[in-house]
Amino acid sequence: MFAALLFTSLALQGPALKVTSPILFRGSVSPGRCRVPLLLGDQMYLFLIDTGIDHSYIRFDVKHKLLIESPDEKLVFGSGSIPVKKMQAVDSTLYREIPPVAGIVGMDLLKHERFTIDYVGQTLTLWPTDKDLPEMSDSVGGDKDRIVTIDLIDEENTPSMFVNTSLGEAELDTGAMLSLLPKTASTSPEVLATKISQPLELFDGTAGRATQAFVRNLSIGSQQIFCQQVLLSDTVNVGVISPSLFAKRVLFDFPNKKIMFAEPDPSWMACKTIGTLVHGTVEDRNGEPFLKAQLAKNMGPKSSPWVKIVSINGHKGSDLLKMLKDKDSLAATIVQHAYDALAKGGIVLIEHDGKQEKLYVQPFLR
Repeated sequence: MFAALLFTSLALQGPALKVTSPILFRGSVSPGRCRVPLLLGDQMYLFLIDTGIDHSYIRFDVKHKLLIESPDEKLVFGSGSIPVKKMQAVDSTLYREIPPVAGIVGMDLLKHERFTIDYVGQTLTLWPTDKDLPEMSDSVGGDKDRIVTIDLIDEENTPSMFVNTSLGEAELDTGAMLSLLPKTASTSPEVLATKISQPLELFDGTAGRATQAFVRNLSIGSQQIFCQQVLLSDTVNVGVISPSLFAKRVLFDFPNKKIMFAEPDPSWMACKTIGTLVHGTVEDRNGEPFLKAQLAKNMGPKSSPWVKIVSINGHKGSDLLKMLKDKDSLAATIVQHAYDALAKGGIVLIEHDGKQEKLYVQPFLR
């Protein structure tokens, strides 16, 4: 049982009832992969919370097992529920991920709910929809004076929610690890594509190709995003925005058609850009970027979990961090060229325990 893996919630969901107090789910939460345990029958199953999918889905074998045990079983999330026998079962590579998921909670259930995803704490908090949050700053993890609100667009004929961006309308998608720009963005001088691409894989198949890219300046509602990693599609007409692009913790208030988060500071956003190059967690310490060593490949066990990034393909880590924080127009170009070089076997020079060594990394798409 998945319960044995410690994917637990503080208050298990029973029959669909109005949520009157916060429900905290502890799951396996990361950008694009918010997976929380839900009770079906007498067993806990891990489900992906995906605002980019119109309908909820369930894995073939799980559906078959549940209907044998209880033909009237329902999937419950918050105040909504769906009979398992009415849920579609689609074959997808999503079900082969680890930890495995039993299905997807889509917008047919999520559109009525208000919840916070904490990507660092790996939790989801389901809030009552008819009450004020106790402390908005607590809900989104920041100073109340720095809370950003972005209005959502409710399109006809779909339960999904969209946001306005400077590169066109985009769907808000908690199931996306990276944001995806539409094919029209390829002509924008703000989008810098690398030479790395692969088939674009969606839940129900592939749709063209996705190219690794960096967007130099992107406005999403009132929020300005500078030099962040994205994917660029050669086929889709509407982009996708991953909420993890905004902050470490995001509140989704679908009944009121808005999202809220604490505006990240420049150091965090700059370190996040460097982090996309080395695929680890990067922090700014006194103007120098430090990488969480155990998240990086090829390093082996170390006495200290932190290493200093000396250079990325010849560019000093401290200089690049300062350029990113200052929103220097050359920063995105440097990151683009560094990523192309890394794809060919480039290196990151790090300093650990007073010694320098080379860290070989691989691109996100490979």
